[in-house]
Amino acid sequence: MNSTSTATRTPRSSHPAKASSQPDPAPENIAAELAHFVVPIASLTLHPRNPRQGSLEAITASLRRYGQLRPVVVQRSSMWIVAGNHVVRAARALGWQHLAATVVELDDATAGAFLIADNRCSDLGGYDEALLAAILEEQAAAGNLAGTSYGPDDIAELVARVLA
Repeated sequence: MNSTSTATRTPRSSHPAKASSQPDPAPENIAAELAHFVVPIASLTLHPRNPRQGSLEAITASLRRYGQLRPVVVQRSSMWIVAGNHVVRAARALGWQHLAATVVELDDATAGAFLIADNRCSDLGGYDEALLAAILEEQAAAGNLAGTSYGPDDIAELVARVLA
């Protein structure tokens, strides 16, 4: 971590601290390894200038299946989410009360630029379609597509493109 990025953990309850060096366990829907980053979801604010239009349905299905495996990124001064706005929306739709968040020191200009960069980097990525088709066929054969946002029609279309 550099000097401008720090993570914090906000206590999740008013219970007295335990006499243990172990962190409180993360809520059931959050990976235990993220326990130090758990904050009340009510403390997070959707970024008012996030231009990204995510698939709430796909993210909700993913969270329902896998839980939260990586933290959202939050600007400390405003508590605005700069990466993970749709994860927060989906978690709220699921009724979650907590999320893991990396809360970092960012000025407004840097926070806005990071928000755009995070979205754009995802856009610029691509797939090895032959490898993706092979992985998806394996997952489909194992009955393991729930939460992936891929269905049989998606796989058939991908395989047809790969074989063309």
